[in-house]
Amino acid sequence: MELVDPSAWSPGSTGFNVQIRSVISPTSPAITMRIDNDCELFDMPAPVGAFHATGLGGQFVTGGAGGCVDGYQFLPRFVSDIELLNATDESILAGKISYFPNPVSDELFIQSSIIIDDVIVSNALGQQLFTVKSPSNSISVGALKAGLYLISFKAEGAVWTTKFVKG
Repeated sequence: MELVDPSAWSPGSTGFNVQIRSVISPTSPAITMRIDNDCELFDMPAPVGAFHATGLGGQFVTGGAGGCVDGYQFLPRFVSDIELLNATDESILAGKISYFPNPVSDELFIQSSIIIDDVIVSNALGQQLFTVKSPSNSISVGALKAGLYLISFKAEGAVWTTKFVKG
């Protein structure tokens, strides 16, 4: 799974909903994931990239009509219910994409034998910093502070996450 809109991960007073979708089949319908304010995940940063999720199924219906048509959501309960993945199919993408130099100063160059849909750069805590849609042969990382970062490549329905160092 992945978050449809990572910015929706925004704790309110009683919790919040986020939409998630399959990384393998991104055109499939989104699913509502509820993060309750009593859940360990409430104060945690949003998961970045692909993840497995475990939770309880439920239905929340507003109004008196009720019914079994909509309002379905699933609720993870613990931090361990969200398992971040390094990749959904690392073996496919790792051999088709390379990046350099590492460590990097300003420009991170990308070579690929496939079309890359997105490049996502996250900090060491897994918080998404920026996304480059349909990247060319490089991305600018000059504005980042020195440190360790995660870089995720989305292509061909898979995600490969690896690391780079900003010097």
